[in-house]
Amino acid sequence: MSGVLKLGYRPEDVIECFGSAELYEEARAAGMLKPSIERHKLVLFNASDVHRCWDRMMKGEVPPPRPRKNPRVNVANAAELLSKKKEGGV
Repeated sequence: MSGVLKLGYRPEDVIECFGSAELYEEARAAGMLKPSIERHKLVLFNASDVHRCWDRMMKGEVPPPRPRKNPRVNVANAAELLSKKKEGGV
């Protein structure tokens, strides 16, 4: 580590902090996490906003889940789909 205090987080940094891309996307969609800088391809989040969002989630305020891209896939049949894929059936 370089010893420099990091004040801005890129989306991939926030995903790494949260440990989940899905949680990051849900927090963005719910308005719990908003970028401080957003122009062209540059998106930066204030470090304190990221920590504040995490604190809210740790206190039980969880963003609503986003709709799945493939609504037919759910947790109940995910194992079945994976086993079929391994067998070459899908």
